Amino acid sequence: MNSNLTSHTQNAAECISFSFLFYYSKFSLLLCSECHIALFSDTFSSHVKSHYKQHAEKEKQRELLSQISSLSLFTAAETFALIQQSSMTVFAFSELDVHKNAFSCNLCHQVLMNKENMKKHCSKNHASNFKHTVTSSILAQSLLKNSFFFQVQARSLSTVSNIASVRIVPK
Repeated sequence: MNSNLTSHTQNAAECISFSFLFYYSKFSLLLCSECHIALFSDTFSSHVKSHYKQHAEKEKQRELLSQISSLSLFTAAETFALIQQSSMTVFAFSELDVHKNAFSCNLCHQVLMNKENMKKHCSKNHASNFKHTVTSSILAQSLLKNSFFFQVQARSLSTVSNIASVRIVPK
């Protein structure tokens, strides 16, 4: 097994990469850099298999699945809760798409993709404070295509810390 250390992210004390998959231990988050999606305890196996369809690649598939199965993975909802409850700033994950001009409710921090849905959210959930509710335009990412949106900060090369990632390349 070949490994090399590289600087990768501001999001985790350690980010482990398995070929095209990146695992952020702080959030128990597994991301596919080729498909730009998050993978969870119930989806990673079929996703890895979809990348290794050829019979000649079955050994790589088995090795990768074996390595990933030892990781702590949760459901989308559990991972989302970890991100939401984090006291640290979450910087944009390079493996996920960034949504510009998303909106965050300043009362409960719900993140939605358009202003109309945010207005509906505020009137339904914060009716007594509706006049005082302010929404902010933010950057966001999502764990699934249309759900589990969370606020992120833009990454800047000038603020990248020396946080290591370990790249594991299957034989």
